[in-house]
Amino acid sequence: MKTSSCADGNHTDCNFMEEIRKILTTLWERVEDLENRSRRNNVRMVGLTEGKEERKNVGQYVEQIIAQGFGLTGSEFEVEWAHRSLVPRSDANKPPRTILI
Repeated sequence: MKTSSCADGNHTDCNFMEEIRKILTTLWERVEDLENRSRRNNVRMVGLTEGKEERKNVGQYVEQIIAQGFGLTGSEFEVEWAHRSLVPRSDANKPPRTILI
């Protein structure tokens, strides 16, 4: 017993699958484009000593630095997320990891 395939003359299903494949490819390209655009809007803070912030409070640490540096209050801006770059923590002789905001 054979299963149906494009060679067996079931072209309607094959055409439908091809259209779905094209749509999926287009949507995937759009997702990648949006991800790449969002990465371009990241702000990087370089040279901030590691260990002054708690691991889970990088966002609060960044908010304090921005507030002090620009003379703003916490209600004038919001840091949606912040984290150190995802490389292993360096030793004391190397520069600190970048903070991405």
